[in-house]
Amino acid sequence: MVRTRSSKRLTRKPDLPLDVCGIIIDILASDRHDPGLNSVKKCSLVCQSFLPLCRKHIFATIKIDDPPGTLEPSHSDSDEGPHHVLEEFMELIKHTPGIGNYIRHLELSFEEYDDLDDFPRTMQCLTRLESLTISQCNELFDWRSLKWPVRNALLRLLQLPTLTTLALCFVSNFLVTDLVHGTNLRRLELKSTTFFEDPADAPPTAIILPAKLVQLRELIVQPDDEATGIEQIANARRSDGLPVIDFTQMTAVTIICNCVDDMHALGIFLKRGKKLEKIDLTGRTFSSLLESFLITLFQYIPN
Repeated sequence: MVRTRSSKRLTRKPDLPLDVCGIIIDILASDRHDPGLNSVKKCSLVCQSFLPLCRKHIFATIKIDDPPGTLEPSHSDSDEGPHHVLEEFMELIKHTPGIGNYIRHLELSFEEYDDLDDFPRTMQCLTRLESLTISQCNELFDWRSLKWPVRNALLRLLQLPTLTTLALCFVSNFLVTDLVHGTNLRRLELKSTTFFEDPADAPPTAIILPAKLVQLRELIVQPDDEATGIEQIANARRSDGLPVIDFTQMTAVTIICNCVDDMHALGIFLKRGKKLEKIDLTGRTFSSLLESFLITLFQYIPN
């Protein structure tokens, strides 16, 4: 919050042209010796005209997590308990919604006791997001546990025309068909993520399907010791029968395979990648089979 003492300074206009000031602030933001953007933050207090020039750097990347022992106590007199980082972020956007327009990269980590009533309203303020990471702090995050307003808010983020990168880390029971909303996704990263397998008990999905398919350029799958889920990714279908993901435009794939059962699904998946330029495959349990398997697949990969 800007105090009264600084308000007079904020009303001043800069002596230099604003575009020149913007270049100077951009240079300050690129200083690798100042990762905390302290110089840019000080510039944001100079005058009102500097605020948008500085905020685009200060709020470009937001990382929300609650490492153990970092929660601050509530400043109210009530017995609400500690405020989590996500709750503080929602409070910030609630009072200054314009900040949401500057956020480009969001790393979102849920805590079990987060109060998410304002979450949907907060996510509506993020209009220019380019990358989204979803995880949970201390254990696997069950996608099915999300209440519909929260899950719907996340799915709306996937629909943003600017969102090109999605990372799911330590997520369980993710519904592959939820990806149909991300028609502008170009990079998908799955780390220790498992997929929902029982269609009869699946959460609700989109009724109105987008006209475009998801056309990835890069896929990264880093599983735990269980199956990678390649089969679910490769064979997932929308309600109209079309594939959830169109792999024909993909150029790079990185997969760690830990399950022999994934071999066949991996073959189907790589055959669809007509424009693959980079393939990085490793495995623990069947390293001896990998070389011969790739030799067979190379006939399907364009030179």
